[in-house]
Amino acid sequence: MKPWMSDSEIDLVMKYLSPDKVMLEWGSGGSTNTFSKYVKRYYSIEHDTSWANEVQKNLNSNVTFYHIPQSKGYSSNIPLRNIHSNLVTSYSKYIKQIHNIGEKYFDVILIDGRCRKWCAIEALKYLDKNSIVFIHDFYAPGREYYKDVFEYYDKVESIESGQSMVALKPKENMVNIFYRLSDGGNPKEKPSYIRKEYCLSNFVFNFRDDNITVIADNVSDSTRRMIQQHEVNIEHTNYKSGGKAFIHALEMACKLDDDKIVYFVEDDFLHKDECRKILLEGLRLGADYASLYDHPDKYLDPSKGGNPQVEYGGEVTRLMLSESCHWKLSNSTVLTFATKAKTIKRDFDIWKKAVLDSPHLGSYYAFTELRAQGRSLVTSVPGYATHGETKWLTPLTDWSKV
Repeated sequence: MKPWMSDSEIDLVMKYLSPDKVMLEWGSGGSTNTFSKYVKRYYSIEHDTSWANEVQKNLNSNVTFYHIPQSKGYSSNIPLRNIHSNLVTSYSKYIKQIHNIGEKYFDVILIDGRCRKWCAIEALKYLDKNSIVFIHDFYAPGREYYKDVFEYYDKVESIESGQSMVALKPKENMVNIFYRLSDGGNPKEKPSYIRKEYCLSNFVFNFRDDNITVIADNVSDSTRRMIQQHEVNIEHTNYKSGGKAFIHALEMACKLDDDKIVYFVEDDFLHKDECRKILLEGLRLGADYASLYDHPDKYLDPSKGGNPQVEYGGEVTRLMLSESCHWKLSNSTVLTFATKAKTIKRDFDIWKKAVLDSPHLGSYYAFTELRAQGRSLVTSVPGYATHGETKWLTPLTDWSKV
């Protein structure tokens, strides 16, 4: 059985195959046995029952086949151009089967089945910087919405005639998030809308396409159930210590590839719309660390509880401009910030010592030491996120309406 593709499209896929690679496809057929001959392991996900039965009659030995039918109660017999959220929901298990395969990364993915845009987005967590994703029929009439994937992918090459095909690589902007949540913590005065369940919901909505791991430290059964309502990874710990949970998050980040973006987040933060875009803009400025929190202590005299380096109502800084907002160099922030995995690997010992030696002021001591070693931190102006303590809310925003 030959793939239902042109010879040039087949050649394009073959160009990226080799015996050491692991490949996944959504949508089986002639591609399944053709391409699996040239890779180490091959996984195929198919929704159509009769077609799945036909393809499985003669599979190569390195192929693992998954038949994941559409959920009952919704017809798939509609034009592709009319795909909408109900159809995507009915194929949710099909799209998300990638999470059940057990591979950490795929070298090559071919998307030639249902809900192709959404499969491409779901695949992001399983790609490294060298992975290639093919979407067949990419330039076909009525499928202009496929181009939404360019928010997450860069085009490597394409065939725009005939059925059409595009080869993509992931943009270097997938955010790996370590969200620390605990039922404990120090009692602080907070507004009524700063609740753990609301802060988590707000965060997951804004970073819904990223790789979110909730480090649930010493949580109750009810809190565990609350977390499980969201599509996140859950890492259970029992440190009963915010500092130790933070170090655990750093250790997890150190296992990632050097250029991966990491974002460490506390459980009493709120984020504004477009916060993700703004955060990535900040990292592109070239600083080692970026924060969306415009901390009020940077505008308050030390004698009144402000930052020790504030004079005349502010800190000495440099103002910069990204595509959408201003940024300033800052001397410190709290333990919610973004950086690259390689930066955490380099600075791990400084963070560990500062946070464990001084749980309440560890971030200030760590950033002070890091700054002395030439590291830089930028914070957005205005802030696109806030810490939840009443007296330290990011200024100039009514956070009760976020």
